[in-house]
Amino acid sequence: MRTGVARPVALHSVLSVLGIPLAETERVNEWYEHFARALANFAGDPELRAAGKGAADAFGRTLAPILEELEREPDGSLLSDLACDHVDPLTAEEIRSNALIILFGGIETTESMIANAVWALLSHPEQLPAARASEAALELAIEETLRWEPAVQSAARHATRDTEIRGVPIAEGEVVHCMLGAANRDPAHFEHPDRFDATRRNAGDHLSFAVGRHFCLGAPLARLETRVVLETLWTRCPGLRLDPDRPAAPRGYEFRKPPTLWVKWRV
Repeated sequence: MRTGVARPVALHSVLSVLGIPLAETERVNEWYEHFARALANFAGDPELRAAGKGAADAFGRTLAPILEELEREPDGSLLSDLACDHVDPLTAEEIRSNALIILFGGIETTESMIANAVWALLSHPEQLPAARASEAALELAIEETLRWEPAVQSAARHATRDTEIRGVPIAEGEVVHCMLGAANRDPAHFEHPDRFDATRRNAGDHLSFAVGRHFCLGAPLARLETRVVLETLWTRCPGLRLDPDRPAAPRGYEFRKPPTLWVKWRV
């Protein structure tokens, strides 16, 4: 379910938005695996770091002729707009760097969001009728999955000035590690925060897409992809449920998702 549904949807969506030909799907997916391992390389493994850099370099070499083609024949994609911007243009390196960030964010977090949403809802089958009652109810349920089991658990920020938070001094330039997953379960804001409640009225107050100037650029698209996947699964896979013989649950410190997600349904 995760690699068979969530990954292809996330991958095809971000390639289409960027303007990278879908013929590159297999290679991009391979590069993405190296990006992901390198970004989660908290132990500092030099081989993982080198593989990630190699994938980034390969992506850059592939992107160069695509940008040239898009400048000659614009197609309305994001890369096309960047390549054709002659008023305040980005350099080729700046476009490549930003495309890498969007590529990783559009695959990793959206794939995880979809998989976590499916897992959360199927783990609470008694709440499925309420979640499926209307489009608004489903959107609220998705917000609760984002609060309860976010794809990204933390975010680092650099202090722009000396400040103090609840008596803790923070100097300008210091790194603040913001635990988004913990904030989403703040008992002062969310009643019974450890409980999954698909009808929670303030579920959308979560910080899973961050906040302020760093709010996730792809939040609307990720929400749309998740809603479309859930609606499609319920329509095409009646009686959808978790496979009791192959249980799974989200795992991970920084990026969190089920390693596998096996489901069953009636034919």
